[in-house]
Amino acid sequence: MPAVVELSVQKKLVALWRVAKTTYRAAPLAVFVKLLNALIDAILPIVTAYFAALSTTALADAFAGKAGSAEMATTYVIITAAIGMVQVAWSSIERYIAELARYQIDAAVSDQLHLHFSRIEFWRYDDKSTADLFDKAQNFAYFFSRFFDTIAQMISSIIQAIIAMIALTTINVWLGAVILVAVIPSMWVQLALSRLSSAHWKKNVETRRRMSQIRWSSFQAKNFAELRMYGIVSHLIAWHARLRDIDKKGQIDYERKYITKRLGAQLFEAAAELGILLYIVGEIIARRQPIGQFVYAQSLVTRALSSVGSLINQYSSMDEDLATLFDYDAFMAIPTGEQGRTSLTVSPKIISVENVWFAYPNAEQEVLHDISLSIKRHQHIAIVGENGAGKSTLIKLLLGLYEPSRGAITIDGVDLREIKKTDWHRQLGVLHQDFVQYWYTNARDNVRFGDIDSDFNQARYRQALDRAEARSFVEKLPKGDLTNLDKWLEHDDGTPGVDLSGGQWQRLALARNFYRQSPIVILDEPTSAIDALAESRIFSHLFKDKQHTLIMISHRLSTIERADVIYMMKDGRIAESGTHQELVALKGEYFRMFKDQLR
Repeated sequence: MPAVVELSVQKKLVALWRVAKTTYRAAPLAVFVKLLNALIDAILPIVTAYFAALSTTALADAFAGKAGSAEMATTYVIITAAIGMVQVAWSSIERYIAELARYQIDAAVSDQLHLHFSRIEFWRYDDKSTADLFDKAQNFAYFFSRFFDTIAQMISSIIQAIIAMIALTTINVWLGAVILVAVIPSMWVQLALSRLSSAHWKKNVETRRRMSQIRWSSFQAKNFAELRMYGIVSHLIAWHARLRDIDKKGQIDYERKYITKRLGAQLFEAAAELGILLYIVGEIIARRQPIGQFVYAQSLVTRALSSVGSLINQYSSMDEDLATLFDYDAFMAIPTGEQGRTSLTVSPKIISVENVWFAYPNAEQEVLHDISLSIKRHQHIAIVGENGAGKSTLIKLLLGLYEPSRGAITIDGVDLREIKKTDWHRQLGVLHQDFVQYWYTNARDNVRFGDIDSDFNQARYRQALDRAEARSFVEKLPKGDLTNLDKWLEHDDGTPGVDLSGGQWQRLALARNFYRQSPIVILDEPTSAIDALAESRIFSHLFKDKQHTLIMISHRLSTIERADVIYMMKDGRIAESGTHQELVALKGEYFRMFKDQLR
């Protein structure tokens, strides 16, 4: 289970201050409005209670026939109503500003998070700990404004409690002290329960994560057909229920164990409230206090107790939110990838891999051993080998996603680490085995995203579709290339989207690669889901094109046998290299791997 930050009072206060600063930078008006709202929420109800008490006293005096009391009662009622109108008007204004502020805060924090994610080192996108931290940071970013609302509510509760206790001391100096003593048992019970709940929450982080994954990954309409066919729906429901019981029943058990303690604390508060009110009644009977003072005192006591209780609950429930704040801070502290300083504006004449060794970050075992090869401009290269031989890892190093542990990759004699990543990537068109499917948009965008920085070029687009053998199926879609590529995404006129086959998705990805028109094309199993005839036509286009450097990984002999040079990898090393004819004649590793296809 991942380490969880232990949240002391000091850490909580520091974290709350950071949230306030972050919010102020994102939306300074929101901070001002929230503080003003906290003051208004704290003060106006007490002012209302004060004038309501004066109204009650004046009404009693008027009933007793005291001269001028009727006018005073009317005045106080009007003031009380005016205060209520101010509250209503402010509530409408505050609601609008709060919604605007939430939008501004969420947008600023979320954009900042995603921008940072786009700047970290490439290898971290393959790193589980970084991915987990990003997921947690996203969770905090999505609810950041809600968390700030909680802070504002805490400030309001503090102000309300302080003002109510001060007001009580104006009646009798001991009344504020009685309220302060009355809330101590409830504070102790709630904080003790909070510590237990917090420990339980930390203990079950993985339980909740697995439960969420089952709920959001499996319980979706598109997955249920397979779940039912394999008869695992009931198993998953039962598994989800067991995890839910582990997470929720523990919290419920804590609540059950503290019922008597909580009840005792609440009875103690009720006794204190009763004592204060009986004292006020006695003072009124003795004519030392006006009749309306009962209304005022009762309102003050209720507000003081409820404010303190609300503050304790808010403070105690912050552990999960604050823990995700620390996750957010930890993610934002991840260093961004360092850019090289050397520009690259033309296609390189030669790419050299020089005695490269490589181990993945946080792994001791090296997966590449003393790799050396060279790729000349416009040359067609194939990299072959069994699964796990290191082919895709070598491609990742050529792309600059990782750096060699030892040795170097050079571009026209310049170390790839010294070249600006953006310049290098502009030279590349890449199709991975697990290529991106932009299912949330249409077919045209799936191709156009290959060169999003340039204006859309219809001629290039059609040529890319043709080279990828994709035009025929795209034109047959319900709305042509503007068809949404997910059946759950309807068009504005109600026409549903479509689901593509694996081969169709792969053709669109190839078309995206061709639309990019990069001088260096890297293909990792580019036609694994495409039928043999279409594959043959696609590679005929590729191998006839002598204006691009082609680097490919494939297990199909018909694809690789036309390469200028073939590198055979085994156990992270280059075992053999040469043309297809040379390697077949050698009758080594290459021959043994493809001998069944040679017949």
